[in-house]
Amino acid sequence: MKIPVLLFIFAISTFSIAEELDGQTSWSEEYYVDQALKYFDTLDTYADSDSKPTYGKTVIRWEWFPWLKLTGYKRFAMKLDFFLKWYPTEVIDRDCRAFSEPPQARCRVTFHYKKSKAIVPIYEEFTFNDFGEMTFIEAWSNEPHLLPMDPDKDFWGEGEDMYRLSTKVPGLNDTATGEVRTKDKEFKRLAREDSDLYQLRKKMRRPVWNWVGELFRWGLIKDQGGRRLMMNWVRERRSFAKRFRKEEYPCWKQLRRDVKKRRYENHLSLHELGKLSSCENIVAAMERINEQNESCCY
Repeated sequence: MKIPVLLFIFAISTFSIAEELDGQTSWSEEYYVDQALKYFDTLDTYADSDSKPTYGKTVIRWEWFPWLKLTGYKRFAMKLDFFLKWYPTEVIDRDCRAFSEPPQARCRVTFHYKKSKAIVPIYEEFTFNDFGEMTFIEAWSNEPHLLPMDPDKDFWGEGEDMYRLSTKVPGLNDTATGEVRTKDKEFKRLAREDSDLYQLRKKMRRPVWNWVGELFRWGLIKDQGGRRLMMNWVRERRSFAKRFRKEEYPCWKQLRRDVKKRRYENHLSLHELGKLSSCENIVAAMERINEQNESCCY
């Protein structure tokens, strides 16, 4: 008699806990930001290896052109990011914000690939379900011609004209778990009407095969001048890093010492300094910061 009673009590308690979790539709801003930062820790060679976000069962990572689109699907596959850390990479200039509407976390970061000396700015968004699990990751190159919004007018993608895939996927924002199923009838119907949803559903059905196909497309496709896009991108990044190191880094290194002394280090990031065209411009920018912050730093 005791066993059935215990089972009944366990079932009731489990149901009440599940109901309570299901009702929690939002988490604190600190939680969303922390989860986003933990995600970048999984891609940072120098970050704590135990720092990991909580993924949903059918989590999706979609990276727009020039990247490989569906680069992660389902919780178990996200563990493969561990191998990406073998290539020395540091995620710097992390700026993450939390929002009440999905996607709940939005970040601007810079990937610094140590071996190739490439500096790659990224804009990334994260969607969560009611259980605080990360269900959709959407990334763009943080370049004006590749972003889905005008960063001068809508820096964090809050405008109505902001185009993102995460708000179009059925089941992602209208269910407690945020699970996306390729066999879902609504998903099938919408995929017939929307080319991006069609591509997503198609790649979700055979993720590995389609990822390999995207890799070949990225490596072999040519631009109008007949040059390989992938090789072009690599050359541009290496050229930028080489120019920065040889022409501007000595100046920046000395300025960084001064910045650290006066506690201005957070006002100019590595990427922002790299975008300045000359050492003289860096000095001018530093002088402006000195004038603006003189009252608070002395």
